[in-house]
Amino acid sequence: MTQTKNSRLFSILGTVRLIASTGLLLYASLTLMPLWWNEGVLYNLAATEDNARVCIVSFLLLLLPGISFLPLSRFTRWIPLLALLLFMLPAVQSALAFSNLEASSAPGCRSSFSWGSWIKGYQPAVTEETLEMTAANGQKLQALAYTKNGQTEKRFAVIVLHGGGFTTGAAQHGKSLAAALADHGWLAISAEYRLAPQTQYPGQVQDVQAWIQFLKSNSARWAIDTSCFFLAGESAGATIALNAAYTLQNSNICAVANLYGICDAGASQSEPSITDVTAMLDAYRGSEVFESISPVAQASVSGLPTISIHGKRDPIISWKHASLLSTTLDRAQIENQLVLLPWATHLFNHPAYGPSGQLAVEYIDRFFRRQLQ
Repeated sequence: MTQTKNSRLFSILGTVRLIASTGLLLYASLTLMPLWWNEGVLYNLAATEDNARVCIVSFLLLLLPGISFLPLSRFTRWIPLLALLLFMLPAVQSALAFSNLEASSAPGCRSSFSWGSWIKGYQPAVTEETLEMTAANGQKLQALAYTKNGQTEKRFAVIVLHGGGFTTGAAQHGKSLAAALADHGWLAISAEYRLAPQTQYPGQVQDVQAWIQFLKSNSARWAIDTSCFFLAGESAGATIALNAAYTLQNSNICAVANLYGICDAGASQSEPSITDVTAMLDAYRGSEVFESISPVAQASVSGLPTISIHGKRDPIISWKHASLLSTTLDRAQIENQLVLLPWATHLFNHPAYGPSGQLAVEYIDRFFRRQLQ
């Protein structure tokens, strides 16, 4: 009787294990297969960047007994292991990329991938403060400022511009990158800009200039070294950051970081995308011609040191945008760095403790610090 009950229990556990393992394997396949719709990008993002806890579930399922009497039982026994390996792949690739970085003694630089942060989550030791500025048309714009706890020496400022297709978004959408940079020792603000189509180019670039002036005016408050400012942007915010860096002719802007931004209107029309990128650019450019807002066109005459980081599995903005910008900067003999992450999709640095997020912040931190030497 006891043996019969044990047999039933093992059968139930085996069935649960098989169903759960199959579901996990399908979810793990999203680390390899981009989904070509907007919500699908979020599934790809979760499976690739925020999956440490799912790895633990896969490991636990591996320990449960299988169903020996099912066909292909020997194969299905290892389904959780296959899922686990797929989930682990981005983290392993990121760890290998970290191992190839040059040794650095600069404050804040990291030499290895943090498995602990990836598994437990990442709570940077920073202080958050809300700022407010008035734009040229009287509109109130907010920013979230982050400083490293206990830091007293002077620091340089990074202005982070959020994504949102030029028409949506707020300061909170760039806070992940800003907080991670602050943890490396920068004063980092996730700054709002006026949104399209109510405000069109160059209004957003003017807002960047206004934020720089705001930080200059309040430099004593955060012990800012005003000799050098840095810009960073995500998606549409990256396009604005590039436009600002290349057109403002502000000698205090030392470098810019482009994370999966739109760099060329021609590439937007020729590369496949799940989003109407041209429509986004139309809302942003207003009556301006495409070339006037093209970072690629601007870079050839007034480019600044630029680091571009892009995922090769991005179905919204093709990685070829970043590649084209890098080629243009190379021809103009302007320092730049192109980082292509084979496993990454759009928004890859969310969360900041994921494989791509950790690596992206380290690349940006090191590139910006080189401009200070």
